[in-house]
Amino acid sequence: MNDEKVPHHMKKHLTKSHIKTTTVFLQDFAKFLKTKGFNLKTTELKVISDSVVGKYCEYLETKDYSNYTYNAKIKVMRTFYNYLIEKEDYEIKNVWKKVKLKSEKGTDESISSEDFYGLLEVINETDSFDQIGKTRRNMYKPWIIDLIKLKAFTGRRNAELFAMRWNMINFEDGKPVFIQSPNIKINRQQNNFDEKDFQFAFVPVAEELSELLDDLGLMKNIGSSDYIIAPDVLSNRKYLEDFASKSFTFFFKRLKRSYSRQLKHFRKTYITQEDSFINRRISMQHSNYQTTSKHYIDRKEIAKDMVKQGFRVFPKTCIDSELMKMERFEEQFAGDN
Repeated sequence: MNDEKVPHHMKKHLTKSHIKTTTVFLQDFAKFLKTKGFNLKTTELKVISDSVVGKYCEYLETKDYSNYTYNAKIKVMRTFYNYLIEKEDYEIKNVWKKVKLKSEKGTDESISSEDFYGLLEVINETDSFDQIGKTRRNMYKPWIIDLIKLKAFTGRRNAELFAMRWNMINFEDGKPVFIQSPNIKINRQQNNFDEKDFQFAFVPVAEELSELLDDLGLMKNIGSSDYIIAPDVLSNRKYLEDFASKSFTFFFKRLKRSYSRQLKHFRKTYITQEDSFINRRISMQHSNYQTTSKHYIDRKEIAKDMVKQGFRVFPKTCIDSELMKMERFEEQFAGDN
């Protein structure tokens, strides 16, 4: 998993978090075997029968894991066995192939303007500590609101948000028009580590994003190589990614909704609004739009056009509605007093 002694063209460049999760899942199965009386030093893998696998599946179900976690644990075991069979020539059967994965409903939930603006109101240092295991942890950081706004107004993945620098912003006629952000996920998948081979996402600096960048000091940071979010943290920025997701979840609970949302849902929200705004899912040149999309569309021009046309993630009518609600509440509160 760490690409040691692996031919260059076969390296996977797995993230540390993925490797850690895989390791933990493998250890979970080993611990289960111990509870069933297996001696891990003497037990051969061929002894792991359908019966043992069935008992492990039953054990996982008693843990009340989500369907995603359950499936992830099974997939790790399948991958491990495939590795042993295909790479290490173990003469065993992959008993995990017979396990039926659980249904995973779509994760296409978006975040409403009411939830977005409500969330920004409840994020503060008051009672911001959460008990995680034996550790009491402060879930507030001075940059967390800025990060949530940047996520909402760009739709980029967390790793890309924390990698964004001021010099990625492109200007025309003195005005910011788009952020040229490396598509970290795609570049990693394609082993693109030379900047000349990078694939980029072109994020339009529309009204909401422009206002945020101005608030964060755009004019004094033009051309700077500093990070946009948490510029003082120069190492271990992967920690910031993990913290941001946990912090969002912690503060979203303050809204007391009957449903949950995660930081990643801002990406779905953004893409939904982008798709509705552009509405370019047919091609005048190719019967298959994917051909046009991949080889012919200049995304920089689309980003600039979105700025000119006034693209917003949360329409102004939504802001006006939220302001009206706040004004009515303030009037009612004043009347009661």
